[in-house]
Amino acid sequence: MNLELFKLAWKSPREAIHYVNKNNFSKYWFVLFLAGFGNVIFSNIDDKTFEITWLQVLVSVILAIPSVWLGAIIAGFFTHFIAKWFFKGTGTFKEMRKGYYVSLLPYVIATPVALIYVILSKVAAFNLEYFVLFMSLLIVVIGIVTLVLEVIVISEVEKLSIGRSIGVIIVMIIFGIILVFFIVFIVASILLLIGFGS
Repeated sequence: MNLELFKLAWKSPREAIHYVNKNNFSKYWFVLFLAGFGNVIFSNIDDKTFEITWLQVLVSVILAIPSVWLGAIIAGFFTHFIAKWFFKGTGTFKEMRKGYYVSLLPYVIATPVALIYVILSKVAAFNLEYFVLFMSLLIVVIGIVTLVLEVIVISEVEKLSIGRSIGVIIVMIIFGIILVFFIVFIVASILLLIGFGS
């Protein structure tokens, strides 16, 4: 089980980006499995009861790699499009897609924490409120580190300055907000039409 990519990401994110682009998926699949599992299992924890079932753990295992793969495709496509057409980026979609693997690596840290929580939630007789608080803080920190890595990925792949790379993310956020409002408007319009029709 090769954890070289995970170590390299902390030592030199830019080298890690070159590593994923030069090597086959089989060289670093396990570390991406851990990252995907950590991400998915946290999203499966109930927001109100903080409970998670063994079935949800199994689903997290099954979706670990597909979530990383699909997330990288979607994020890579939009990031590359915006970087290329708004900021004159010179990278490729494939490089950006694979580069996104590096930005997801902080979720590897979430995996052992999530597993400890799953076990404790099944056997512990004491309140896990403080552990849940710790997990929430951990996810915030991971989110910040992931965002920093995304900026570095964009900068390295698209050959942009850090400032322009941050600009790519800002444009993506703006487009995301516009898209959400557009979807809400379409859904609301359809519901109104159905309501008037009946």
